[in-house]
Amino acid sequence: MATRRGWRERIEPGLYREHRVKCPRSADRRPNGRCDCPWLLAISATGGSRFTTYDGTVTQARAERRRLLAQGPIRPAGTETAGAPETLTDLMRRYLTTSRGNLEDHTLTTHDRHYRLRIAPTLGPLAMHALTNERIATWWAALLRSGVTHRQAIGTLAAARAVLKAGAAWGYLPEGLADRLRAPAKVSHTTEATERVLTLDQLRTLYAATNSVRVETMLRAAAEGALRRGEVIALRWSDIDLDARVIHVRRSVSQPAGQLPAKEKSTKGRRRRRVPISTTFADRLRTWQASTDAPRDGLVWPGKTGDTWMDAMTPTQALGRLLGRAGLVDDQGNGLVTYHQLRHTAASLMLTHGLPLLVVSRILGHANPRITSDTYAHLVDGTDAAAADVFEGI
Repeated sequence: MATRRGWRERIEPGLYREHRVKCPRSADRRPNGRCDCPWLLAISATGGSRFTTYDGTVTQARAERRRLLAQGPIRPAGTETAGAPETLTDLMRRYLTTSRGNLEDHTLTTHDRHYRLRIAPTLGPLAMHALTNERIATWWAALLRSGVTHRQAIGTLAAARAVLKAGAAWGYLPEGLADRLRAPAKVSHTTEATERVLTLDQLRTLYAATNSVRVETMLRAAAEGALRRGEVIALRWSDIDLDARVIHVRRSVSQPAGQLPAKEKSTKGRRRRRVPISTTFADRLRTWQASTDAPRDGLVWPGKTGDTWMDAMTPTQALGRLLGRAGLVDDQGNGLVTYHQLRHTAASLMLTHGLPLLVVSRILGHANPRITSDTYAHLVDGTDAAAADVFEGI
């Protein structure tokens, strides 16, 4: 049973529909079908093109693309025009331009998306002097009442704080405009992404359904080594010591949604780490290396040409096909986990089998063990009852 995957439908030059995995159009691939998936707009930028997402009707998407095209290509930092920005949108554009090279492309892309979707329609046209604590608090309260998800609210809040604090630092806005904004409480009865993991038996079933050493080792890197997708794509044979059974995670590959080309960067938080691997994983890597005859500094899982990175969606698509083949799907036919949730699987299995939190934190590359503890707090649910047993019989 094949797992459905999202797809990109071309509507007209520069306008696409980015169908989600659960969209019916992802199953039948029928063009011009009705759905609520976001649009993808192709916008010119210095040195090439960039893509940006947009929610709304096709007429609104066309109008938004015309508006963005009218603004001209995004210019590199240092070439912005002199003078104070007149509106919040002008300030946001300046923030994105000056932050390029200082912040990760993924961060800027995320800020840009949240700003356009949930900040610009209300606050974007306002002049600098109109941006008061009351006006911003009113916008934030209305946004929370509109039914945005917790994740959307968190992303929007981060974008708002970034641009408002930049404006204050540059002297265009008063200090503290974003200080009183509070994120909504997380809904506790929903299943968290870190709870959607595979068991050891399910992992064995997944590996058994794999008929490719390339794909199997690619999955093991995430499910056993807890590597992120970008780290898997960037991994080279020189990063692996098969005799010592250690992977040195030194770099990652960034490819923000819809943006080409991909580029190499440091790992998240610029933290290199050593990841121990099992004898079985090391043996499978030896088998894969022998079949490829790759150079010592070659990519472990290269793209089609053999000397370039594979596409960012390749691991996701490979996992999707395998989950369907192995029967690891839910009632709707969707895979039980995503590729990133294989990393959560690795962390969960290590913690539930008694590996110390500090060791797991280092393998995951977290800046602080508290991050690991907070992220996987659900694993200790139910074990706290043992604390009461200490006082039995007193």
